Amino acid sequence: MANNYYSGQGSVYTSERDATTGAPLGFMAIGNVPELEISIEVTKYEHKESESGSRAIDLSIVQEKKGTFRMLVENISLENLAMGFWGTTVETAALTAEAVVLTAPSDVSLGYKMAIGGVNVSTVLVGTAAGLSDHTVDVDYTLDAKYGTITPIDGGAIIDDATVHVTYDTAAITNSAIAFTEDSLERYVRFEGLNTIDGSDDVLINMYRVQLDPVSGYSLINEEISQLEITGSLLYDDKQSGASKFFEQIIVT
Repeated sequence: MANNYYSGQGSVYTSERDATTGAPLGFMAIGNVPELEISIEVTKYEHKESESGSRAIDLSIVQEKKGTFRMLVENISLENLAMGFWGTTVETAALTAEAVVLTAPSDVSLGYKMAIGGVNVSTVLVGTAAGLSDHTVDVDYTLDAKYGTITPIDGGAIIDDATVHVTYDTAAITNSAIAFTEDSLERYVRFEGLNTIDGSDDVLINMYRVQLDPVSGYSLINEEISQLEITGSLLYDDKQSGASKFFEQIIVT
C-alpha cells in the first residue's frame, strides 16, 4: 500500500454567506498564512459498570460534536483587521477648511502634542481665532502633518492652557478599520492547498460556516513579523446538501 504523505502550503479565502442558501458571495484572499488547522472534538458521557470490581466503562454516548478552526495571518491588511476585530473598513471624505478648537497643555514646556483630528493634513492655520494664522510654525509650534499633531514651542505665543484655533484640509481617507461594529461574524472559509511532497494529491477544503472569534492579541511593537491569530468554531450548516454539514475535503489530483 502506498503512503499518502502530505506537507502543505496554499491559499486561504473567506467569503460572506448568502443568508438564505448559505452559498459564498465572493472570496477574498487572506494573504500569507503560515499555519492553518482544523480540530474535531467530541464530548462523551461514559457509564461505569459496578459489578466486576473494575469500574470498567461499559457504555459511551457521544453528546456533542465540535469543530474548531485556527489560522495565523501575516497579511495585516485593513480587511483582515476588520475581520479579526468584528469590524468594518470605512472611507472618510476629504475635509476642506475643517475648524477645531484645542486647549494648550497646562505646561507647554513639557512638549505635549495636541491632536488636530485628521491625518495627512495640509493648509494648516493656527491662531487665536478661527481662520487666523497669527501663530507661526516652527516659531510658536511644530507641525507633524502626517499624523496630524501640533506641539507648542516653549517660549512661543502659545502659552499654558491657551485656546488654540486650527483650520486644516485633508484628502479622502480609505484606509481605516473600525473594530466591534458587529455582534458576531460568520464566514465561509476556503483552503486551496498544495502538497509540497511531490505536487500530487493537492486538497480543497470548504468550511461552510465558521463563526470567528475576535483576535485575542495584536502585536504592534515587535522584532519579527506581526501575526494575527484568528480562531473560530465550525458551525452546523443545515443549508448544505452534502453528507457533512460542517466541512468537506476534496483531493485534487
